[in-house]
Amino acid sequence: MNKRNIKKEDFINRIFQEIGFSKIISENIIKDIFDIIIESKKKKKNLKISNFGTFKKKKKTQRIGRNPKTKE
Repeated sequence: MNKRNIKKEDFINRIFQEIGFSKIISENIIKDIFDIIIESKKKKKNLKISNFGTFKKKKKTQRIGRNPKTKE
């Protein structure tokens, strides 16, 4: 399975081109969708959107952050 990063701007442009909404309305739609996903994730551990995907919390081990310029 290939992973491909998609930016919010890609979603906005796709709605703009395919549906014909203005860029401002397209941006508001995407913002509202992500807000709904984030709010749902705060309430539950897993979120499944049929025919789209499943969102799960991943627990990662803590690591030390470094500044690449100062090496600290």
